Amino acid sequence: MAPPVKGTLEIQSDPGDATRIVLDANKADITAGGNGGSGDLILHNASGKEIARLGHIQEILADPQSPSPIVVADYTGLQIRTSSGTNLIQMGRIAVSNSPINPPDEVGITFGGTGFSAKLRLLDKDKKTRIVLGQDDQGNDGRLIVFSAAGKKLLEFDPVSATLYVGAEGAGGDVVVRDSAGKERIKLSAAGGDISVRTTDGKELLLFDSAVAGLYVGGEGNEGDVIVRDAAKKERIKLDGGEGDIWVKNAAGKNLLLFDSTVAGLYVGGEGNEGDVIVQNGDGVQTIKLDGGQGDIILSNADCAEEFDMADLASPGNVMVIGDDERLAVSTIPYDRRVAGVVSGAGSHRPGIVLDRRPDGPKRPAVALAGKVYCQVDASYGPITGGDLLVSSSTPGHAMVAADPTRSPGAVLGKALRTWTEGRGVIPILVTLQ
Repeated sequence: MAPPVKGTLEIQSDPGDATRIVLDANKADITAGGNGGSGDLILHNASGKEIARLGHIQEILADPQSPSPIVVADYTGLQIRTSSGTNLIQMGRIAVSNSPINPPDEVGITFGGTGFSAKLRLLDKDKKTRIVLGQDDQGNDGRLIVFSAAGKKLLEFDPVSATLYVGAEGAGGDVVVRDSAGKERIKLSAAGGDISVRTTDGKELLLFDSAVAGLYVGGEGNEGDVIVRDAAKKERIKLDGGEGDIWVKNAAGKNLLLFDSTVAGLYVGGEGNEGDVIVQNGDGVQTIKLDGGQGDIILSNADCAEEFDMADLASPGNVMVIGDDERLAVSTIPYDRRVAGVVSGAGSHRPGIVLDRRPDGPKRPAVALAGKVYCQVDASYGPITGGDLLVSSSTPGHAMVAADPTRSPGAVLGKALRTWTEGRGVIPILVTLQ
C-alpha cells in the first residue's frame, strides 16, 4: 500500500485496509465513505442520543402488525431531531414508493411538525428581520410577513381570513400586474385608492377613481362595455359604451328594460313582458306605481297639492284663502269666496302629488287643491254630517257646515267624509272647490 500524502490523515477499516475517512489538511476537506461504505456525519447529545445526521438516512415506521419495521423513507440528506427523537428539520427527503405517509416523488425541506411550529426568518446584512415565513412572534402559524429596514410590515398574509395586506404603517402599498413584456397592465394603488387596467401601449381600459367614486370603462380609443351574464353565459345586462345604451334581457333574449340614447327614451317591459315601475318609501312600502299592464299611475298618498308663499304662519289642516301678491293666508271670514284649499299633512293623509316645489329657498307649505285631506272644523256653527258641504268660518283656519245655500256658491271648500257634531276637531274631507 502506498504511503499517505503529507498533511493527509487516512482512517482505514480493518482487516481490508480500505480507506473510509480522509482528513486532507492541504485542501481542508473531510471525506467519509467510499470503498463499499456509506459516509455519514452523526451528532449525539450528552446522553448519547442522536440529534443530527448528515448523509444516508432511513426513516423507520414500527408496525405491530408487521414482523419487521417498515422503511418509509430512504434518502441522502440532513435530519435534525430533538433528544426525544422528534424531527425538527428534514432536507432532501424522498419517501419510498410503498410509503403510507408521503408520495414517492416528494423532495423538499420540512421544518417543524409533531408538536413544533416552524419559522423561517431571513435577515439582512444588519441582522434585521426582513422576511418571516411560518409562525410569527405572536404564535400565529402559516404567516408570510415582509418587513422594511425599520421593522414596519410591508406585506402580510393572514391564513385565518385568507387576506393579503400590502403596505401599512407609513408605507403605501401597490399591487402591480405586468405582462410578459414587463409592461404594467393592472394596478391597485393604495396611495390614491384607485384601480386601473391598461392596454399594452399604456392606454386606460378601466379606471376606478376613488376621488370621485367613479368607475370608468373604456376611453382613449377603446370603447367600454359592461356585460353581466347568467350561469348559461347569456348576456342579461349590458351597458354599451359605444352606443350609450343600457338594456336588460330575460333568459330568452327579450327586452325587459332599454334606455335608448338615440331618442333619450327609457322603455320598461315589452315583447311579452309587462313593465312596471314601483317606488317604495324607507319602510319598503309601495308609494308610486306605473302599471304597464293597465296603463295606470297609482299613487298611495291622498291629495293633489301645490306649494304657495304664505302671508302668515299656517299649520297642517288650516283652511287657506287667496291674499295679496299670490300669497295665501289663514281664513277668518265665513263663506269666503277666496278659499283656496287646506294645508296638507294633518292626520294620516299626505300629498300624492306636489306642484311648484322649489328645491332652493325657504320651505313653503303644500296646500291640498283636490283629493282627501284632514281639515280643521268647528261644529259650533252647526253639526257636520258626512257628505255636508263645507265653507270657511269665523274661527281662523277652520271650516264649518254650509248652512246657507244662498252664500255657498263660489265659497265651497269641499265635502265632509266624517261626522263631527260638537266643538272643534280635525276630520278628513274631500277637497272640491266650487
